[in-house]
Amino acid sequence: EVFEIDHSHKKTGDVAEQRKPVRVWADGCFDMMHFGHANALRQAKLLGDYLVVGVHSDAEIARHKGPTVMKEKERYAMVRACKWVDEVVEDAPYTTALSDLEKYNIDFCVHGEDLSIDATGVDSYAAVKAAGRFRYIKRTDSVSTTSLVDRLLASPKIEQAADHPTVFSAHRSAALTPPPSIMCRRHA
Repeated sequence: EVFEIDHSHKKTGDVAEQRKPVRVWADGCFDMMHFGHANALRQAKLLGDYLVVGVHSDAEIARHKGPTVMKEKERYAMVRACKWVDEVVEDAPYTTALSDLEKYNIDFCVHGEDLSIDATGVDSYAAVKAAGRFRYIKRTDSVSTTSLVDRLLASPKIEQAADHPTVFSAHRSAALTPPPSIMCRRHA
């Protein structure tokens, strides 16, 4: 027996159907993408309908912060794998301008509560904040790329693995392959 779904409760021309989808912009380095990054993207997606994520290039990050651990292609792939991300913009500028939001038809930009400054010490979001097109999201406590790197460098296993290049290479290769997790898209 075939059952049809009754859609009579939906009204045509409903206000929800007529409203323009809210497009949200988030950007970042996303180096060694971790739960804090995924949580930020989850929060950003909750604020709108469509999430566009700008990922900075290696050169842009080196200019403003220093070298990355992961190469840009790896970081682009990791962000694309996040289930809350609808679109990735590669080589996004480190400082977000109103023209960037206009180019991608973005309603507003989001970032964590931590201050993001460029190489000259200027707030990376000053222009979008001044225009009222910025929203804060909660930073995930106790997780950051810096803290992960510090933990890795402090690990005695890393020192032992460095003495055995073959073992170290195998671990490094495995680390570059994203594991299935709740933050990754499921593909059929």
